[in-house]
Amino acid sequence: MKIEDLDKKIKELNKFKKLLKMEITEFEDVENIIFKKYLECERVASVAKFINDLGYRINNRKYIANDISDVITDKDIVINSKDLKLVVYKIFQSHKKGKRVFL
Repeated sequence: MKIEDLDKKIKELNKFKKLLKMEITEFEDVENIIFKKYLECERVASVAKFINDLGYRINNRKYIANDISDVITDKDIVINSKDLKLVVYKIFQSHKKGKRVFL
């Protein structure tokens, strides 16, 4: 591995670390919460459970894993951080392809 490659990975990890430090606040939109929680746990079922435990509902029913996947893959969803959206989408796609490692 070259030094340049290592520097690039370190830069990516620092960006990832910064995003992970973003806290979920009380008055956030459900979409922001979904992206932040997915970054933390990387499992749509876990995110659905978390969202449901907070009392959020979609069409008068609890969220399921497919609902979380739909939010993550929806290109029209606007959240507070473009970087967060991009990183979560990349992680989601890598998991979808059977890869467990993002970086």
